[in-house]
Amino acid sequence: MLPFVLDTGASSLAIPEDVFLTLTRTGTIKMSDFVGTGTVVLADGSEHASRLFVLHEVQVGNHAVRNVIASVVSVKGDPLLGQSFLSKLPGWAINNHQHTLILNDQPGPIAAQPNVAPPSQAGALNSQELQRPQPPLAAPSVGQCSALRALFDARADDPPLRASIAMQLRQCPGYSPR
Repeated sequence: MLPFVLDTGASSLAIPEDVFLTLTRTGTIKMSDFVGTGTVVLADGSEHASRLFVLHEVQVGNHAVRNVIASVVSVKGDPLLGQSFLSKLPGWAINNHQHTLILNDQPGPIAAQPNVAPPSQAGALNSQELQRPQPPLAAPSVGQCSALRALFDARADDPPLRASIAMQLRQCPGYSPR
């Protein structure tokens, strides 16, 4: 299990280089999962090139999401649970009183109590993991949009992945569906 920092401002899920290398070494990530390169913008505004790949399944608690676009960040970076994961969920919320992430399997309003996972339950994010204030969701950078467009065009053989990419492309300036 890998603890992630919830980052609603991150356009994609991010994993540190050492985790990426471990997943590659064990065969969890293969060369065929590599989908291109993009630019990640850090909280300080600096831009860095990053490899993009597909995680075939990401599980948080008992919620599994398929075909999640992820980026590789430096070894010093935190694993981030960003919009490429969150946008595939029917609903989610943060319970500030219990310091938990609430995931909903059904579209519509999030029920206050039934889906609340206490911080000690596997898959719940605790207050330590939610400690950093996050910026509002920003549109992908020009570099990220270019990489997403190229990825969308290159992966005609994978309709679920293209649908995921199209959701992210909608946030790009000048986006028009093809």
